[in-house]
Amino acid sequence: MTAAYITGTVTVTNGSTVVTGLDTAWVTTGLVAGGLFGLDSGDGNPIPIAAVDSDTKITLAKPWRGANAAGAGYWISRDTDYGRQTIRNTTALTELLLELDTRTLNAIAALASTMGANMFPYAVSTEAMAWATLQPFAREMLALGDGPSILGKIGAFSTSGGTVTGGAVFNAGVTIKGTLNAENGGIHIKGPVNTTRQLGFWTGLATPRFTLEVNTAVESGANTGADFAVNRFNDAGVWLGQPMYISRKNGTVEFPQTPQCLCYPGSGSVHVAPGNHIGLVPAGGEFAYNKAGFYAGGNPGLGGRVVHVPLTGWYRIILTATLNGSGTAILAVNAIGKLSVYSFVANWSTNTGKMLAYLSAGDYLSLSAGFASMEISMENTNVSVEWLQS
Repeated sequence: MTAAYITGTVTVTNGSTVVTGLDTAWVTTGLVAGGLFGLDSGDGNPIPIAAVDSDTKITLAKPWRGANAAGAGYWISRDTDYGRQTIRNTTALTELLLELDTRTLNAIAALASTMGANMFPYAVSTEAMAWATLQPFAREMLALGDGPSILGKIGAFSTSGGTVTGGAVFNAGVTIKGTLNAENGGIHIKGPVNTTRQLGFWTGLATPRFTLEVNTAVESGANTGADFAVNRFNDAGVWLGQPMYISRKNGTVEFPQTPQCLCYPGSGSVHVAPGNHIGLVPAGGEFAYNKAGFYAGGNPGLGGRVVHVPLTGWYRIILTATLNGSGTAILAVNAIGKLSVYSFVANWSTNTGKMLAYLSAGDYLSLSAGFASMEISMENTNVSVEWLQS
């Protein structure tokens, strides 16, 4: 409670709400409406103050009911800003306490008897709480007080980046948005034996384009298994095959999806006159080697079957011909001579010729002779055709 104001004297009139002061300083002292006014004599009832008009005038909330008095002693109970704020604070606290869920208060109260050092409460249901022990490390984190200090303590990155000074193990997927650099070290993709380990290149978040992998070929010793392969995928992310494959055992590199074939025309020997043609594949036989789409066609005239190329593009063609006597063996494309192999001796000899040719899908290959008839050994003659690029 604040002290009463009693400085000076007052004049009051029965039936009037005006109080006149002498040697008073009501405004200057900070008196405000809301306080109570009364005479020292006890005459009349205390009356609330409606307004503090000046240092020497007060207006009462009700007319004065006591007798007239002049130069009388008086008292005013002060209603200050501090007092009003105290009342507001008390009111607000009361409202907050009324709003608190009784279940929460009961749950907290139930913990009181088991309270101990380094403990804090947590909810285990809507009506019960329990204690958790605050470990030394947690207390240390709380004592640090700010995010950067905590991140520095636990070695975590901030949102602007950071440096890991030791090793790190991630037991789940990690997404890196930006460049991954390995300085003075390497990127190792590890896995158990007979498992696939991949490095992928994707469009967006869910559509693969290419992957590099060590496959699940069984590692049975002697450097076998865990071979390397390149996988490719279509626009929908569906696997299309392996355009490259490397054997760990012998280091051979295969391109299984690159069109390539090897042809032996047949057996025995055949006399081929200029303008006549013989197929690269025997009539009743197959390719010595064929992948990715070469196919045999019909008889070009002297027997066997022509060979059709599967794709449009550049091809490397190698003709190895065994000829009897001087003459020329010719590889023809669509019955037009393209590659010639010459023999300059009177008996059997084997010679090789090579060329690059741009062919259209479906073009066919056959064998012919040059300016004179030529005897060709079928089993000792072969043609290798390999697609290079479109």
